[in-house]
Amino acid sequence: MEVRLNSPVVTGVSPKDGIPGTQVTIRGENLGNGPSDLVALIICGTDCLLTAKWKSPSKIVARVGQAKRGLGDIILVTRSGGRGVSNVQFRVFFEQIGPLVESSVWVDETRTLPVRNTVRNVNESHPSKDILGISTREVTDATILQKAFPDSSGNLRMNNFNPAWYMLENYKSSRLPEIVVGISNLKKEITKEKESSKDVHKSNLYSLIHCVDALDSLHKTIESDCEAHGWPLTTAVAERIGAARETSDKLFSDVLSRKDKADATRNALSVLTRFRFIFFLVESIEENMNAGDYAAILSDYSRAKSLFKGTEITLFKEVMERLNQQIIKFKETLQQRLIGIPTSLEEQSKLIKYLMILDPDSNPGWNCVTTYHCWLEDQLWDLQTKYTIMADAKLYENTGNDKRSYTNSFVAELLNLLCDKLMSFMKLASIYSNSNKEINNIDGVKQMASNTINLGSWLVLNAIAPEAIPQRVKDDYGNKFATFSETLVDGYGQVELLIQAIKALRNALKTLLDSQFDRTQVHPLVELSKTLKIKGIEILTTTVINGIMGLSSKENWKIDYAAQNFKTLLPDLYEAKINEMLDSTNSLLTPGGVFEDDLFVNDAIRQMIVDRYMLVVGSIKDCLEQLLAIKLRKRPHRLYLVNESDSGSINSAVEDRSKPASEVNGRRLLTAISNLDYILQTSLPHICRKLADNGMKYSDLILEKTKGELTVLRAELVSKYLELKTGPLLSLVDCISYDHLPEEDDVSSYIKELVMGMIFVKAELNLVIPVMSAKVIQSAVRIVTKQLVKVLKTVITRSDEHATQIVIDATAIEEAFDSYIDDDLRKDLNDVRAPHKIVLDKELFEESLSNFKNAMFLAIGSISGNDNISDV
Repeated sequence: MEVRLNSPVVTGVSPKDGIPGTQVTIRGENLGNGPSDLVALIICGTDCLLTAKWKSPSKIVARVGQAKRGLGDIILVTRSGGRGVSNVQFRVFFEQIGPLVESSVWVDETRTLPVRNTVRNVNESHPSKDILGISTREVTDATILQKAFPDSSGNLRMNNFNPAWYMLENYKSSRLPEIVVGISNLKKEITKEKESSKDVHKSNLYSLIHCVDALDSLHKTIESDCEAHGWPLTTAVAERIGAARETSDKLFSDVLSRKDKADATRNALSVLTRFRFIFFLVESIEENMNAGDYAAILSDYSRAKSLFKGTEITLFKEVMERLNQQIIKFKETLQQRLIGIPTSLEEQSKLIKYLMILDPDSNPGWNCVTTYHCWLEDQLWDLQTKYTIMADAKLYENTGNDKRSYTNSFVAELLNLLCDKLMSFMKLASIYSNSNKEINNIDGVKQMASNTINLGSWLVLNAIAPEAIPQRVKDDYGNKFATFSETLVDGYGQVELLIQAIKALRNALKTLLDSQFDRTQVHPLVELSKTLKIKGIEILTTTVINGIMGLSSKENWKIDYAAQNFKTLLPDLYEAKINEMLDSTNSLLTPGGVFEDDLFVNDAIRQMIVDRYMLVVGSIKDCLEQLLAIKLRKRPHRLYLVNESDSGSINSAVEDRSKPASEVNGRRLLTAISNLDYILQTSLPHICRKLADNGMKYSDLILEKTKGELTVLRAELVSKYLELKTGPLLSLVDCISYDHLPEEDDVSSYIKELVMGMIFVKAELNLVIPVMSAKVIQSAVRIVTKQLVKVLKTVITRSDEHATQIVIDATAIEEAFDSYIDDDLRKDLNDVRAPHKIVLDKELFEESLSNFKNAMFLAIGSISGNDNISDV
């Protein structure tokens, strides 16, 4: 058999032997985790679990059962470790009661041997005399022989003496010749005993002959008396005594007969007078039944029963029959009152006691317990029906109450009824348990209490969140759960309803635990509280998410410049929505009742909570996307020239007519970016800190992941803005042509258009969010310049004037955007100019740049303004 690592091991027992009923102390390892962990305790083949007292994992105290004589193992079986092993054994013996010892039981002395001591003092292994007359060289261990001969003994004085045991025990190493000599010695001993018996007779021969002579003389005397007087010798005396009796009867027969009649009459009257109460007992019982004096009925009946139970008098037998019929009727009345609900606990206790007195073999307590259990469950169902009817009749609507007050009233009344009646039920069950020790029935009482609590929890859940009840539960109860009339309640109202129900559950749990209910019995209410918390978190987060998504309709796109925060109302509205859920979050996430486990202990529930609150905090991202409709938009359309003969005027570029009318503008993109900056820097840390203060243990994780999502969104918005603003400029760059050079010494017209376009972009940035102006302009300049470099490298120069104009334009862009061009862009521009420096007209180059700087002095100055560059 496989032994577990934590299986029980018995290493010691004290005392090591004793009679049945001896209290022993068992020591060892892994002897169970508690009294409920013990499954069986077997000592010498007898289960002693009923008398076992668990002290610690290394000590158990028990009494030995009615085991057989001999050695036996001590086996312990536990639920945690299974069947154990025993390293020691216990020896059972039976004490022999001596002839002079007082005993409360009769002792069969026919099998008592003279001069026999108790079994404990008999030396079974070593007899006092060597029977075979040869020396004993080695003695075999009795334990080994006990296993080989379990029902035998090597003691010559025992009824179960076994010669093989005796030989193996005392003459194991003897040789065959020695055994033969021993047999001869044994025969000689037997012969000696016979001879000694003859010697006894010889030495007492005279006494024996004297006894025989005495017996012979007695025999002769009896024979002579029989011949002379007949047999038996008392016949003549008997005849004379009989004659004397007949003579006396004739003389006094009349007197004696009259005396007997008078005595009989006197005795009858005396008995009737003495026991006259029994003749009125039937009417007395009827009167006491009507008056409710049951104790008097039982007292009178017990008295009559003790006096006339076994009577053979016809009159009293008839009276007892009538009395028994009346008592049967009385018993039925008691049973009807006992199962009639409601009945006070004191009254029920009395009725049970009365019924047990009338019929000790009956079980009225169990009948009362089961009836009360069924009645209590019916009361719970009736309460549901009552509130369903009230809801259908719209009584609460007429009184101005909403679903919250209606459901709260139902939950409160149901839990109060459950606690009140369950306490009465357990008191009644306690009275029954004290008078009845049947374990099955006691376990049944606990099961009934658990079933009732379970039903109450399902009814509460059906009233608050019926969708959370599993279908198997509805099937088990036969679809008896009512459907309450729907009343419109917002999400916060539903959460408040759940919180109130949780508080009511906590009070009910405290009441039940104060009434000695154990955790197993109230487990359904604990699970219900957890279910309501999870449901409340789902409803609360969904409501807040919908509320944050609805903030898009309240956005006014007006930045508050006075506060220097560069934000609209949206971040404040977003934070306010989160603040609305903090109190409810604290109530749902903070354990506040008995046996309430922290929701974050369970991995699945913890992940669900973190995900839900991450959706809440991150819903501002969806709100901004909804505001900007960026999920429905395509990339910005490029601008194309209507007439390619034009040299690239921005006025000749128009957007695609198919572009949707709801295209988001750059100002709103910048406003959204500014709001995101405020949310990332201020709102999110503030919100997560408040969540942590209100029971959200993983707010740092929510902060980290939400920051990452909003940072990605911000980068996308910046990219969208750059695409929107650089789109027309890139279209202009793509359409440049050097087929028509400027008529005066100047840069190409598209260069001026690019500079003016950047001025418009910077103006919008400085107007909406100046802190981002320099960095965004730098990115826009880089995008446009990169595209310009790419296009200029592909332009085919047909003359030196074309080459000179390309160098002029590249240099003009470099000087106009000098503050935003980095070393990489300068290198790219140098690569564009390098092939054309050979044919460069320096005079035209210097004159054109001078004219460009003079004409665009203010524009270049506004572009090159010294702005702080922030991270984008």
